[in-house]
Amino acid sequence: MSEDVQEYEVTVVGGGPAGLTAALYTTRLGHDTAVINRGGGRAAMMLDTHNVIGVTEEISGNELLQTAVEQVESYGADYHRDYVTDIERTEDGRFRVAANGVEVLTESVLDIAKAK
Repeated sequence: MSEDVQEYEVTVVGGGPAGLTAALYTTRLGHDTAVINRGGGRAAMMLDTHNVIGVTEEISGNELLQTAVEQVESYGADYHRDYVTDIERTEDGRFRVAANGVEVLTESVLDIAKAK
């Protein structure tokens, strides 16, 4: 592991509506949280938003995501635009999450990007 490893309690892999909502809740509950998001995804392609409480249908997917990122960051989460290449459990029970430009050591991983 390099010296530039950042440590968190929670790391969310995936920055769509589900991942950003999870990060918002963990951050607001006082957990040191990171989001690693490759960008794009289905939500970013939406021309307008449907079935999201508190959001009018005129809001595009990109606008929804940008607002959510700003909100998550305003509560103290770190947001990394990057592609996760590896997740592995360490000897002490934490997880090492490696991306192209960031590496984190975290107690918990929520991998929304892999959820099906």
